[in-house]
Amino acid sequence: MVFDRYFLKLWLSPFLGFFLVITSVLLFGRMIRAIQEFGQNPIDWPILGSILWSIIPYFLTLTVPFAFFFALMRTMAYLQQNSETDALLAAGISPLRMLRPASAIAFLFAIFLLWTSMVWMPQGQKEVFALTTAIKHSSAMPSLTPQQFSEGFNDLTMYYAGEDKQGRLKQFMLEDKRSLKPSIYLAQTAKIERHANFLMLNMYDGVHLEGEGELLRSTYFSTFSLSHDIGAVGVIGPIVIDNLKPGMMTTSELLTLMAKLSNIDVVAEWHRRLSFPLTIFILLLFAFPLASSSKRSGKSIGWVWGIALVLVLFNIQIILHKQVLLEQFYWWSIWLGQVGFLLFGGLLFRFYMRYGHAELFSLTKMNLFHKVK
Repeated sequence: MVFDRYFLKLWLSPFLGFFLVITSVLLFGRMIRAIQEFGQNPIDWPILGSILWSIIPYFLTLTVPFAFFFALMRTMAYLQQNSETDALLAAGISPLRMLRPASAIAFLFAIFLLWTSMVWMPQGQKEVFALTTAIKHSSAMPSLTPQQFSEGFNDLTMYYAGEDKQGRLKQFMLEDKRSLKPSIYLAQTAKIERHANFLMLNMYDGVHLEGEGELLRSTYFSTFSLSHDIGAVGVIGPIVIDNLKPGMMTTSELLTLMAKLSNIDVVAEWHRRLSFPLTIFILLLFAFPLASSSKRSGKSIGWVWGIALVLVLFNIQIILHKQVLLEQFYWWSIWLGQVGFLLFGGLLFRFYMRYGHAELFSLTKMNLFHKVK
């Protein structure tokens, strides 16, 4: 228990550091993308905060394994370079005993990642889709092109022929289908302004046509103002998603579809979610041999291999999932990739148990293979 507490103490600080840095970088990049999606809109900071919060579950599936792996490499490298590993081995503490506290942490993370991928992440993906869709459906000003109709808002169609010297729209027409009686506004000039969550249309010298056929009424005006709630477009109100993507489906929805039909998108998503927590155990086995080296060798080579491993592992997972979606591979290819990495990591850990360090990762020191009997 003393060693377990000491190991956890050495591991915790690097984990928190790596986790905060990696998560902050990913969130900052997503924040820039979200700001760009607002376009000419004033940035709605509560909406932006909701987007970032909703994307966190997806980021956790990346940052938790990354941070766990690099913190574990940092801990083992510290023990190795300060001869503490030699002291532990001399005291009869085997590498398997050193693996125990790390395995306990990995098991807890695996449970958390399984819950995140099955429950939390689909909810977050659905919320992100709804919020970004709402932003795209609303704009600070409608996108109008001279001599063309524009449907920049739900149930509103606009037209104009150009702009005058005061920046007003000339020969402006607006068709309003929001009520039971459709209305058409024809004006010599018009001006559109944004006020908080409302769009204000000021029309000058025109006529208002309402109704159809014999019930058609016309009203002339010198100035007419019409407001439109931007929230009605979707920024404030909820967005209803008619066709859920597999990544947005709950566990029960995936199971229901798998039982009813053989949808490859649903099958691939189901096995991707189930197999993903296995990644934490793959990184666990690789961390020990990659972080360990003889004291005379450089420390950087292990980190280079560690970064390369993370990139290769996650890219292969993406490629296998994509190939299953394209029906080039069977669904069990997702598991085959995970199990293959797990076996290779176990083989390297066996080298580590036997020799104490893995010099086979040094390009200039390959004498390890000559020691194998």
